[in-house]
Order: sequence, then C-alpha cells, then structure tokens
Amino acid sequence: MTSWSQTSPSPYRTIRYWHGLPSLETLRQRLAPAPLNTGRTIITPHGLVTDDIEAPYAFLDEQGHIRLAVGQEFSYWLYRGQIRDWPTCTPSLSRLSTQQQLLELARTVAFEEVIESHPLVAKFREIQFLNASLFVDPSGIAQHYGLCTDMLDLTCNFMVASFFATCEFNSQQGRYRPIKTTAEPGVIFRTSRLHLMSHEGSKPETIGLQPFPRPAAQRAFAIRLKQHDDFRIHPHTERFLFRQVNSVSQHIYDTFEGGEALFSLDEAAQLAEEAKKIREFTRTQLDRVWLRLEKWLGRTVHKQDRTATEIKAGIIEAESPFLSWTGKDTNFSEEIINAKLDALLKTVRFRLTSDHLS
Repeated sequence: MTSWSQTSPSPYRTIRYWHGLPSLETLRQRLAPAPLNTGRTIITPHGLVTDDIEAPYAFLDEQGHIRLAVGQEFSYWLYRGQIRDWPTCTPSLSRLSTQQQLLELARTVAFEEVIESHPLVAKFREIQFLNASLFVDPSGIAQHYGLCTDMLDLTCNFMVASFFATCEFNSQQGRYRPIKTTAEPGVIFRTSRLHLMSHEGSKPETIGLQPFPRPAAQRAFAIRLKQHDDFRIHPHTERFLFRQVNSVSQHIYDTFEGGEALFSLDEAAQLAEEAKKIREFTRTQLDRVWLRLEKWLGRTVHKQDRTATEIKAGIIEAESPFLSWTGKDTNFSEEIINAKLDALLKTVRFRLTSDHLS
C-alpha cells in the first residue's frame, strides 16, 4: 500500500497573519486550547459528563489490555512543538544512515530488554486492574528516554508542546535552555486524535502512564511512521508558525523547572545514557534488530550485507548482554516496588463502560 507521504499534495495548513507572525502567547490565545485543572464540568457531544482535570485515565485497548492515558479525559487535540520549522518532520530513525540506524536500533533493543527485566515492570504487568492486565510499552519508554525508534512524539498538553517549541537541548551543557529572541520562527503542530484514529496506518498510540515517569510527565502520545513518511505533510496536520520571544521562552522554561519536570533523573534515565554508548550486542539481540530494520526499510537484507553493515557500524558481537542493571542506582526491594506501583495507580480514573471492566 502506498503511504500518505507519497500521495498527499502537501495538504497541511500554515496559519499566517497580516501583521507578521504572532508570539507563542498570542498564538495560544488564538488557538484557544481549553483551560486545564480548573475543575469545571464538561458535557461532551455524546452526553458524557467529565471535567478538565489532568490525570491518568484507564481504557481497554483492542488487545484487551488497560492503557492509562494521561491528560484531560477525552482530549481532542494532539500537539507537537519544535524550535524551528525544519523541512521535514520525521522520527529520529529516518535521519540516520543505514549503519547508524542498525547501531541505534541495537541500543534501543538492548535498553528495552533491560527495562523488561525491571521488577517494577514485571509487577506492573502482573496487576489485574479492572479485571485486565496493564499495558507496558517498552518502545514508548525507550522513545521518551532518548533512544532511537520509528515513533514521533505527540502530546495532548499544549504547554508541554510549547516547552519543546521554545527550549533547545544544549548537548555540551546536558540541559535545555530557553530560545532567545530570533528571526527564525518556532512551530506548533496540531492534529485531531479523532481524525488520526480514522486514518489507516497512522493511528495515534497512547504511551501515557508507564512504570517509569517521563511519558506521563510529558502527557505522551506517539505516531509510528514508515521510512518515507513525513508528519509535516500528513493530511490531518496543521502547522502554526510563531515568533520566538525570549521572555516567553524563559517563562515556559521556568514553568517546567528548566525541563526537570519533564525529564526525571531516575534509574531508566541512567540506563538510557549507558545504552547510548554501547557497541556490544548478542546475536539474539542483533537478530531482533534486523527484523526491525528490515520492516523499516521495507526490504530483506541478505546475510552478507548484514555482516558488512555490522562491521561498518562498529558493532561487536558478544556472548552475553552488555547492558544490565548491575551497578545502577536501583532498589528492587518488594516494599519499594509496591510503594512505587501504588503511587502510580492511586490517581487513575476510569469509567465502567464495558463488560470487560465490570
């Protein structure tokens, strides 16, 4: 099947204004995202009574697992913020050479395997919440801890998107910094969850509440893209340019505590930083990586070419997994695991709307 990126004649809309680009604050007022956490009662078009409180909300997915979306219940819009309006909007995986893709996917697979072995993840899966098991998304966790995937981040929270649209990561300092006033505009993308769900091949994925905190803090959703897909020209994407103003950037930077409110420094973050540097992988891990890469490339890679690509990528085959929890700042005691899980689940809200949830 031909993907939309190959068939769509750039149907996105860019909103411009007669008197130049607005500041982000002016853009926010014009887009008018609904206020959050006021406690006001909302009646949806389908007659359901809800409110504007951000919280984890449980729902049953098509596989019979409970997913925990974080944000306002029935949030309509998904957003993405970028500090610049780059020519394309694609996952990190698409910006690399084939050998770099192989290496980065190997690091992601190694990270996911260790994440899966964490006792909190095992306990998360064991719990029967509303008579169903909780969904754990290792790829979604990897994405939000900086590993390379085929996912593109989205969020249901306009202010979270605004942080990524006005604050730039400084690799030398290892932290985010607010953008200064500049002639180069930032961009906010907006898309309808409803429209994405109806579009074959690009349904939004709820990452939401996971055993590790970053996805929930970022009100995380994602969309999986194929090799040549570009979210910038997705038929349901709206694109809004705005003028970068340092005072606005600084305010958003301070609101999110310089990014610390979105990027927790936990054991998963420590593991991710180590994963980004490794080059040693088992053959079993590499076989899993090749399955992912071939799916991404849309073609089979022969054994001889695999070997050559691994050599070019500087990959070393190991007898046992190199990455582990050994030496990490972790505490796997039953008491602490149970306390963490209780803290994760105690704020979950839900509706009894299905026999599966009764």
